[in-house]
Amino acid sequence: MTLDDEQDLILGTRAHGFIRGAMVADLRCQGYKRIRAVDIKPLDEWYQVFEDADNLIPDLNLKENCERAAEGPASSTISLPIRWRRTFPELSKAY
Repeated sequence: MTLDDEQDLILGTRAHGFIRGAMVADLRCQGYKRIRAVDIKPLDEWYQVFEDADNLIPDLNLKENCERAAEGPASSTISLPIRWRRTFPELSKAY
């Protein structure tokens, strides 16, 4: 993943698991400061949680929650579910 600035916002969905958690950890190690990790599962069920990430637990089946998760100038989106891209294509640049 190539980003222009370490201050760019990165939105990572389905962030509760081992692989996506490892991606968040790696981005933090690379110096990225603005990471939004999103998953419907409660935080105590996430494999790892980072206090310096914006951790959200919305139901992304609801449009208003998708809009909240995508709020702000996200430069990159990782692991965006295909169903979300098809349902709300205007909310994502990760086609």
